[in-house]
Amino acid sequence: MLELVSETTTASAMLDDIATVIEEIRESYCRGCLRCTGDRADAWPAGDRRSDPRESIAIPFYLSPSSEDGQPTQAPVIAVTRDLSSRGIGFQCDEPIKGDFFIAEFDSPEAHTARLLLEIRWRQKKSPHHYVAGAHILRVLPDQV
Repeated sequence: MLELVSETTTASAMLDDIATVIEEIRESYCRGCLRCTGDRADAWPAGDRRSDPRESIAIPFYLSPSSEDGQPTQAPVIAVTRDLSSRGIGFQCDEPIKGDFFIAEFDSPEAHTARLLLEIRWRQKKSPHHYVAGAHILRVLPDQV
């Protein structure tokens, strides 16, 4: 029974870490938009059926194919979020999305780089250079030095 409590506590702490990092990414991006354009770019959609609210927001990030344990296996490409929540991310890029695990790296001018390990849940080719996907956020990865 003690192991179950420990696993539950660890899973809960991991979800809290993910939610904190997602909020930091969103806030950093919105502050950057405010500085550059005078507009915060806050856009929370109404009527979402998901258990965690997702935000439709376009934030550029680096997307690297990785192993299941979060080790990059190829060079990153540029991707852009379509929506973001504490459990998942929808994104688009101009390269095929091959593989099941990826690292998403979000740069912040004010803080560390946020790194998330993703597991692809679905992917679709829209046109020869337009790919979209949805991924579950597995965990926050430590900063690379």
